[in-house]
Amino acid sequence: MTPPLENAALEKEKFLIALRVLTASIKHATEEAVAGALKIKASKAGFDPSQPRVQRGNPDGGEWTETGGGSGGSSGTGTSHTPSGDSSTRKPGVKPAYGEIPPRGRLRQPPDPGSGKRARAIYGETSGLTPSLKNPKAGSYNPSNHDPHSAEQLARARAYIGIVSERNPKVHFAKPPSSGNPIEASAWNHSVDAAIDGHKPEGLDPRVTNFFLRQEGIGRQVPPWTGMRRYLSLGPFSNVGGGDVPRGPKTYIDFYGEDK
Repeated sequence: MTPPLENAALEKEKFLIALRVLTASIKHATEEAVAGALKIKASKAGFDPSQPRVQRGNPDGGEWTETGGGSGGSSGTGTSHTPSGDSSTRKPGVKPAYGEIPPRGRLRQPPDPGSGKRARAIYGETSGLTPSLKNPKAGSYNPSNHDPHSAEQLARARAYIGIVSERNPKVHFAKPPSSGNPIEASAWNHSVDAAIDGHKPEGLDPRVTNFFLRQEGIGRQVPPWTGMRRYLSLGPFSNVGGGDVPRGPKTYIDFYGEDK
């Protein structure tokens, strides 16, 4: 026969185990209920919990972001973020599809200081742009939804902005604060590609020293500077970022210089 004291101890232990299980179940159910309520509330407010945020350490750290940050200098008007590809996991000579999001945490390194400086100018001024979308209701960062001609024009415009940044350094230089945000990494990687493509300035008229971003039909359509000639206009692109240019699907980049 089991002594009464041992029976009491066993019963107490069983009770405590059952109590712990019950407490854990109640906690789990409560957490699920709260999470569900917050998800519904966020959805009604227009938030997407999976949407990337500006990384900690950035002045806008923790804020929701479709794109990054950028503001204009005398050469251009800035925006924010666009997707890109990462060639580090690809065979040599194989470029990613324009607009492809790279694996999380993959930031390309410019091959030389000159390309690095051009990449920072390109990123700071155009990282909110994507090629025009075939279907405006589909994803902005889906390469299959990008207009091929617009994608080619955007790559060309970015290369030209890198060239202009060496002729006129009054541009917004920026770089992603970290590699954790895939959209920021994507935008940076395309900037590096354009900086490398823009190492030879022969493709751009030597008189071009400024550029200006505008949203057709909304806001300022001509730059504040006077006495300059527009040599080239590339676009349209989609501005999903921000900065000084209104968001919209008809963003153009105009290149200016002295008329002589």
